[in-house]
Amino acid sequence: MFQPGLMMDRPLLISGILEHAAAQFADVEIVSRETHGPLHRTTYGATAVRARQLANALKHLGLGPGSAVGSIAWNNHRHLEAYYAVSGSGMVMHTCNPRLHPQQLVYIINHAEDRVVVFDSTFAPLIKGIAAHCPRVKHWVALTDAANMPGVLAATEGVAHVECYEDLIAPHSAFLLLQGVETLAQRMTEHVANARAVADWLEADPRVAWVSYSGLPGHRNHDRAVKYTPRGPGAVFSFVINGGFAAAESFINNVQLLSHLANIGDSRTLVIHPASTTHQQLNDEQLIAAGVPADLVRLSVGLEDIDDILWDIDQALTIATGVTR
Repeated sequence: MFQPGLMMDRPLLISGILEHAAAQFADVEIVSRETHGPLHRTTYGATAVRARQLANALKHLGLGPGSAVGSIAWNNHRHLEAYYAVSGSGMVMHTCNPRLHPQQLVYIINHAEDRVVVFDSTFAPLIKGIAAHCPRVKHWVALTDAANMPGVLAATEGVAHVECYEDLIAPHSAFLLLQGVETLAQRMTEHVANARAVADWLEADPRVAWVSYSGLPGHRNHDRAVKYTPRGPGAVFSFVINGGFAAAESFINNVQLLSHLANIGDSRTLVIHPASTTHQQLNDEQLIAAGVPADLVRLSVGLEDIDDILWDIDQALTIATGVTR
């Protein structure tokens, strides 16, 4: 009888590659060079966010699964975002070799039925020469920001629908921000309540050396927290696990509900071990000087059911320390 394989339980998608990178290596740097010269540094976490923004922007332009997007661009961070945004959304992304003759590029773009073409500013004169012969292309998107857009517009004078990449993804950013702000007050009440419950629980756990949360009466800044944040001092705090670096790293590797991300303020509970991720370049003395001991774990408490959060922390602590509560 046929038995399915057990190596993975989900389709192997282009989007899954970036999602995995964002979840496991969110703070790992991606270094590229801007078209106008300077180095640009970003991370897999930021790239995933911006790729989703572009995917939504393209959707609002009327593109869907099967739609074709061409690119005439160098290997920089915006081109990388576009690759994942397009391919990860079920659209077709194909790169055009800028060294080809303009008539060959026209043929390729028309044959592919591209509706959008993204291009680097250095190829703006090339776009001006071929745009009139590519009637199916409704949007020519320059992979640049507003500060460098005037030069692009000058070089593509007469070409309709030349748009700035950063402006294209910005409206969706504003939309997401507005959605979040509308329910911020209600969500923060739950964030703070969950954070206080987790901090109390951890402070009473013998597997935990100490908890740094100003909402706890024993914290050195508790009086200030009560005075300046009477509704609660947020939902981000840190704690130290008995057992050193290895125990803290093991805790991170064994959480099931909590998400291993460097972000804060998410609706999900996020956890990170700085000494093995964001501060891994520091030695032990430098970690202490920075206030980030090797066994410290940072939590950003989310909106999940408090019993589920505590269950996950408890089971991960048991594995990390070999001790039950």
